[in-house]
Amino acid sequence: FDVGTVMDGEAEEHIAEVARVLSRYVDLIGVRAFPKFQDWNLDRQDRVLQGFARYATVPVINLETITHPCQELAHAMAMRERLGELRGRKYVLTWTYHPRALNTAVANSALLIATRMGMDVTLLCPTPEYVLDERYMEAARQNAAA
Repeated sequence: FDVGTVMDGEAEEHIAEVARVLSRYVDLIGVRAFPKFQDWNLDRQDRVLQGFARYATVPVINLETITHPCQELAHAMAMRERLGELRGRKYVLTWTYHPRALNTAVANSALLIATRMGMDVTLLCPTPEYVLDERYMEAARQNAAA
């Protein structure tokens, strides 16, 4: 890299360099990188997180991109502490219109953890366009069937 070059792109070599260097300074790396909302097929690949996971030599924690596993665990813990056994409990997941595109990571994760815990989940969406990505809907169906 040239002196003064800003590493603000998403080229793989940027991630490889940063992940390797940070790995020498820390015991783990938390990555929070938001989708660009320009191409969902590209966004859903979670390339920044996957790049860090590939090139880092320390553990990498997903702090929200397409899913939010830390929030998922906190959600499960809070529900268990408050409600006790979750299997069979009713869970309604809803959201509404927003003037700009928002990340669905928390909703994806809420759906996944609620179905993993055996809850009876209902999605309440304003229109069909708001339904979560089919990848997470299918995972939820599989969780519910297990």
